[in-house]
Amino acid sequence: MRTTAARVMGVAALGYGVAVAWRPRLLARPCGLPEQGSSALLIRALGVRDAVIGAAMATLPAGSPQRTAVLCRVAVDTGDALLFGTFLAHRTERAKAAAAALTWAALCGWTLTGCGYPAAPLVRDAANVAVRAAQSATTRTCEACRTAQVLRVRSDKRACCRGPRSPRRSRRSAVSPRGGP
Repeated sequence: MRTTAARVMGVAALGYGVAVAWRPRLLARPCGLPEQGSSALLIRALGVRDAVIGAAMATLPAGSPQRTAVLCRVAVDTGDALLFGTFLAHRTERAKAAAAALTWAALCGWTLTGCGYPAAPLVRDAANVAVRAAQSATTRTCEACRTAQVLRVRSDKRACCRGPRSPRRSRRSAVSPRGGP
């Protein structure tokens, strides 16, 4: 385990958590959430959670206690990516929030490597998930031709830049060579 890196990530998470708990708009604005009311309360709770886990990562002794704190951080960041990436109102906000949470999860997960554990597969897998989340937030499937299209702001309601395709006839619906239907 990379103990020093885990402690640095813990201090960073502690600072971020305190900042979000103090000023909820640091998380609310990028996510497109309201900055007052129950949203602010829940955002502050997320900030306190991040600060507590960050403090644990920074101060617990090396070995199993610190490893457990880092695993908790990876788990909550992965959960944040799943929830923010699924339930935020706009695609770009979902992509940004999911990518940020997955980046924190990947960096904290990287600190678990070392001592004979390769970092490349873990970081590569987390990067692939982040790329897929960003792609799913910026593409859609065209209803007419069933191809993935990059989202564009357009005034017309065309399905995609190719336009609608004519429906295909299946081989079974074609007239048989014997003259029968």
